[in-house]
Amino acid sequence: MDYLAENHSILDQAFMMSPVGMAVWAIEAEKWIKVNSALCDILGCNEADFLHNKVCGSLIARRRSRRGCHLKKL
Repeated sequence: MDYLAENHSILDQAFMMSPVGMAVWAIEAEKWIKVNSALCDILGCNEADFLHNKVCGSLIARRRSRRGCHLKKL
């Protein structure tokens, strides 16, 4: 296993096992690409619903887009 693949694996495990709810948003694609189980538990949804912008993912996406407007002004 090369250095980058090993680091990616370690970071992926840390992301998925974290007790802190996290999700990754792809800015260019404007969609969720990854969510951990802690965030799904907090929101009461599953990974598939979150990633496909069903109830859970769309709520957070709307908040993110409001903040994004402010970032675009900068």
